Parts: sequence; structure tokens; C-alpha cells
Amino acid sequence: MPTESANFKKIKQVIKQEDAEQERTITARLSTDETGPGTLRKLWPHVLGRTTVPDSNPPLEVEMVLCYQYGGYSKDPIDTHHDQYPRKNFRCFKVESLLDVVKELFQEEWTPKKLKFRQVKKQSCVDDVDFFR
Repeated sequence: MPTESANFKKIKQVIKQEDAEQERTITARLSTDETGPGTLRKLWPHVLGRTTVPDSNPPLEVEMVLCYQYGGYSKDPIDTHHDQYPRKNFRCFKVESLLDVVKELFQEEWTPKKLKFRQVKKQSCVDDVDFFR
């Protein structure tokens, strides 16, 4: 198995709930986002793994994560109808593009849904799924 980056390990702990009895989430800043106060994203990681970069020779795998963004900074408006789990709030990120990743307790008044196995198979962000919730 390839070496895991520090951020990959943090996200894996959140998905697997290795260090908590309460639900965990992450905050992070995307490397292309503006810097400064108010630029952290609130993310619920769902699927973590790797994707092979097309046409790379030799094949190059990149760590990827599919998250539900429920708050924080976003260039596009976030739909706040979380009970309906709007598709437009799902984001696909290269793990290496996430900066300042911090594990946090989930403290919202709604409960995030877990993805069903068929939904994980249907998503196109992560080709080789290591972990999901």
C-alpha cells in the first residue's frame, strides 16, 4: 500500500472514528482559496482513497476525498437545506490541496447521512476507495 500523507491519515481517523465517541468532521482551507479569516471550509468527509491520473506514464495515483461541505468558505453558495443533503454541496478534493486540516467535533443541529454502498460505487471522485462512511 502506498505511503499515506499526514492529511490522509487525519481524514482516515475522522471517517473511521478512531479517536472519538462523538462524530468528527474536519475544517480545512483549499490551496487555491483566499487566505485570511473566514476562509476555512467545514467538511464532512465521506469517501477517501486514490485516483489514477489519466494518461500518466508510469501510472500516478493521487489521494482524493469526497466531502459534503456544510459551512464555511465557498466560491459557490452552500445550500443550507441539509436535511435534503443537496448534491451541490458535495466536493471532490485532492488531499494534497487541503491545507490546515483540523479534526473537530461535529456540532450542528442536524445529523449527516452516511452514504450507502451503492452511492459509494456510483461516485466518480475516488476510483480506489479505502474508507467511506
